[in-house]
Amino acid sequence: MPSHSRVESLAEALGRIRTRCVGMGLFLLLAACAGPATHARTVSPRPHGARKTYSDPTKHAAQMIEVAPNVSLEVLDYGGRGAPVILLAGLGVSGHIFDDFAPRLTDRHHVYAITRRGFGASSKPDSGYDVATRVADDVAVLAALGLERAIWIGHSLAGDELTALAATNPSRVMMLVYLDATTDHGARLRELEASLSLPAPDMRPPSAETLNDPVKFHAWLESQIMGTAFPFGETLAKFELGPDGPPRARDLPTASEKLAEGSEPQDFAAVHVPALVFLAPQDGPEHMIPNFESMSPADQQAWRDAWPRLDAFWKSSYEDVRLHLAGAKIVMVRNSHHFLFIRSADEVLAEIRAFIVDHQSAAEQEARVPGPR
Repeated sequence: MPSHSRVESLAEALGRIRTRCVGMGLFLLLAACAGPATHARTVSPRPHGARKTYSDPTKHAAQMIEVAPNVSLEVLDYGGRGAPVILLAGLGVSGHIFDDFAPRLTDRHHVYAITRRGFGASSKPDSGYDVATRVADDVAVLAALGLERAIWIGHSLAGDELTALAATNPSRVMMLVYLDATTDHGARLRELEASLSLPAPDMRPPSAETLNDPVKFHAWLESQIMGTAFPFGETLAKFELGPDGPPRARDLPTASEKLAEGSEPQDFAAVHVPALVFLAPQDGPEHMIPNFESMSPADQQAWRDAWPRLDAFWKSSYEDVRLHLAGAKIVMVRNSHHFLFIRSADEVLAEIRAFIVDHQSAAEQEARVPGPR
């Protein structure tokens, strides 16, 4: 087994995902702790050279785009032809989280993904994590790519950016797709977090062998942290991996906290572009917490006792969408996973394709209507 100090170092590298399930952990729970554990998929990265390093198996080009003085963001280009799609990741992950999802859109779209400042290969400044700056970063990437506008698809925390982007830069937006991304990440969530004291989900510590084997470490993250399979490229983006020691985090340690502090309620009434909204409600904590069945009876009961308040909070966020996001199409994907574009990819992709086709057809028909003579 690894030493106590090594396990604690790993916990810090993971952004304190587990320990912070008490306190601000509801926010991180939405980002990385939501969903029952599933069987980890087999990953076969390509070894290179005697030192046995690992490369991202996904086919995409990566470039660094300067969005502000001394701040550059990693932008992934998955290729494809058609209307551009830009993918925005949620809290605590990089653009590589879309490495499996993005290529499935390239038959009809040119697809890009952005790694937000503070994470992965992107710059890690101490400031700029408020919504307005994040939107400015996104617009700067769009301009650098030579694009006037795009279909923006955002997961989780990225919903804040989608809403603000459409409100302040509507000419840059063709359509919005919210992937379980309409929760109020502002003061209401922080007040709820402060009022609850919930036990951290159970976690099986990684062995020394796991820490020194990137493939096994990735499988451990899938089963113990994410509760679902996810792209190996995401693990490579977040950690320096190799045979000469435990994983080392690439992210700014305080990035998630800074993003949370910079969040604000979404003004859905200010959005006047076509919007598709995916919601991923859960029927209870056993559907949301990885390894819930391994928690003690007392800890399980604590989550069940808190569930009515959590459920009411999420339902109030859903109601905000229904009342204020005019004309939005809402799709409920119940008991899937917060990362529903991974767990329920087929359903999500089918809905996105149909939505885009419908609105592109409507726009084309509108353009063909002759104006007054």
